Amino acid sequence: MIAERIPEIAKLTREERLQLACELWEEEWGSHPHPEMDEAIGKLLKKRWEEYEANPSAVITYEEMRKKYGLPSDV
Repeated sequence: MIAERIPEIAKLTREERLQLACELWEEEWGSHPHPEMDEAIGKLLKKRWEEYEANPSAVITYEEMRKKYGLPSDV
């Protein structure tokens, strides 16, 4: 794991780690256009929205999803 090779990462706060992740993501994806990825994401979002509109009662809240899958509260 990369974090094991860079021990300073373990010293970062949760917020700092999230900021680092965002900066790395932006550096990789923000500087290089990926129209095929944008199109695929757009299609997926459109499909999910249409599914929601067709059956809004099938949706669960984030809190319900967290409990259903046993995720910790800070996820």
